Amino acid sequence: MKKSTRAGGELLLEIGTEEIPSRILPQALIDLKEKAGRIFSEARIPAERIETFATPRRLVILATGIPQKQSALVTEVTGPPKSAAYDLEGKPTAAATGFAKAQGVPVESLTIKKTEKGDYVCAVRKQPSVPAVRILKDLLPELVLSVGFKKMMRWNGEGIRFARPIRWIVAVLNGRVVPFRLAGLSSGNRSRGHRFMASRPFTVKSWDGYLKSLRRHHVILDPAERERMITDGLLRYAKEKRGSLKVDADLLSQAVFLTEEPVVMMGGFDAKYLALPPEVPMTVMKEHQGYFPLLKPAMDKSLLPHFLFVSNVKTKHPDLIRSGNERVLRARLEDARFYFEQDRKQTLKERTGQLKGLVFHEKLGSVFTKMERVQKLAATLARESGRGEQEVGRLEQAAFLCKSDLLTGMVREFPGLQGVIGREYAKLEGEDSEVADAISEHYFPRSADDPHPPRTITGKYLTVADRLDTLVGFFGADLAPSGSVDPYALRRQGLGLVQVLLDKAFEGLSLRRAIESAVRLYSDRGVSLKKDLSAIDASLRPFLTQRMETYLERRFQDIHGGYRVDLVDVVLCRSFDNLLDPYLRLVALMSFQKQPDFDPLIVVFKRASRILPPDFKGTVRPEAFKETAEKELYRNYIDVEKQVSDDMQKRNYSEALWALSLLRRPIDAFFNGVMVMDEDRAVRENRLALLQGITKLFTAFGDFTRVAVEEKNKQ
Repeated sequence: MKKSTRAGGELLLEIGTEEIPSRILPQALIDLKEKAGRIFSEARIPAERIETFATPRRLVILATGIPQKQSALVTEVTGPPKSAAYDLEGKPTAAATGFAKAQGVPVESLTIKKTEKGDYVCAVRKQPSVPAVRILKDLLPELVLSVGFKKMMRWNGEGIRFARPIRWIVAVLNGRVVPFRLAGLSSGNRSRGHRFMASRPFTVKSWDGYLKSLRRHHVILDPAERERMITDGLLRYAKEKRGSLKVDADLLSQAVFLTEEPVVMMGGFDAKYLALPPEVPMTVMKEHQGYFPLLKPAMDKSLLPHFLFVSNVKTKHPDLIRSGNERVLRARLEDARFYFEQDRKQTLKERTGQLKGLVFHEKLGSVFTKMERVQKLAATLARESGRGEQEVGRLEQAAFLCKSDLLTGMVREFPGLQGVIGREYAKLEGEDSEVADAISEHYFPRSADDPHPPRTITGKYLTVADRLDTLVGFFGADLAPSGSVDPYALRRQGLGLVQVLLDKAFEGLSLRRAIESAVRLYSDRGVSLKKDLSAIDASLRPFLTQRMETYLERRFQDIHGGYRVDLVDVVLCRSFDNLLDPYLRLVALMSFQKQPDFDPLIVVFKRASRILPPDFKGTVRPEAFKETAEKELYRNYIDVEKQVSDDMQKRNYSEALWALSLLRRPIDAFFNGVMVMDEDRAVRENRLALLQGITKLFTAFGDFTRVAVEEKNKQ
């Protein structure tokens, strides 16, 4: 973190708190920076630069380049006409005095402003500038309270709400305190160091001095620096043990925002626990303890009997901390080994019948009936897609077993192993490897940011059937998301469904028929839905379209280097029965829009579509063309029409767009060489019919009228 070198005022605001949960601090930093910039600008004391930092016990803003005084504000308000404001002798009328009073200015200060409509009375108000420190006294409490958190606390009689109780406030502008009160506290220039290693307060006079004092008091303020310290420590231990380390981003962020001066340490555990499926100790370490597992190197990705963890305390007796963490992990691993041994006494098949006692939702039946629906739906979708009976058989078996691990002790104790432990038990019980993998994969993608959809065909179809059954059920029971309320995480379910349906395996899937099959299966299993098929379809398909827009935005920003809402609208503005089709069109369009001919092509298309009268219908008569330009356009149109038709049928969308681009110059020549709206009706309608055919050729791909074209390209 660089020292402050900016000219102008330097504001340091530190909000000292009880420990704030690590998961909410990254977003809090983003929100704090955005709101500080907006509030300072609105108050006319904009900062040249704003930076935000956080540790578990503090949120910090550094704003540099703040002006010494608020900029003056001049406002001009136009009032009544001069003729109404002054009489024949030039004296102000009631209209003028009333207007002046309303604007808070003396009537004598009113001026006359000349406009297109005549002379009008005008009130000019000048708001004087105020020293920045006076403005900040009121702004800083507003800024602190503007930071929103999903969960907030009240801890005193003032009713102030914040993520955790506020314990001290530092507010210093150019070395001087900005005085204000908040949450029963007075702002000052006294900060605090590490809770355990240097709890004594210290005085803050400048940003550079503040940073040095924090370091002396065992606080590394910059999260980026703490991340580097942690990463370096992790890699050092991995190298020492000749192991490999896959640093989980969420786990790393947790460690960064749980510590003020991170210290990476290594512990070990008994090698007997390596007999467990590797995901078990890894889940225990990562999700329950926040530890980093160490793996064997390169080709062998099995576990080493070591783990890494990050301590927030630097001590002369690290063995005490290490042994304490080893003891906690040993107890958790022993629990896992116990549940694993107990679970193995009963197979997944034997557990399936017990799903009848497990409620999926009170309005949608048991998990057992859901399993039956998913099994039938998955088989139906696979057969309709042309999958063989051997594949269908694997799919039905995977569906039959996929929920059984919910009844295992391992999942009850470690919910993060849902699906994973089912896969391991299925393998141990001799199930087909693809069946076993599908049990785990049907939960993929596990989150909105998970880039890994199912890998196997069985897993793909099982995922689609499971998520579609869930969405149809909740939409049919009138439990669809509303506004920001989504208690059943249906948006995440829909986003995952969309991601899987974009696989080539589903290029022939009819969304309408799939929804119809899912609705029918609810009825067949004795579950009465509140809504009928048409109502479910009418609400669920737009919902999936919205999820697709969300997914496409993320995918094209990350992979294709850009995202254009107008191009997404081109392909998604119409209803569709297969998600893969508009996706493939968009991929082709996003690539094609980089071509130099793209904007000129859209310009001529829009010109052709605009000139067509509403509801025009006509038939081209080639023999009636007389001008060279119209004959040439028609000849090119006939050639391109056949090529585009063939390419669209084969879903060769890139080739179809390239063929359409061949019409750009002939259309240009046509507009330059003939008068479309000829006085002769027959000539006019024949030319319009040609343009109608061309526009239909474009609209077969999408609605290109939605493409935004730069002004320089417009004609």
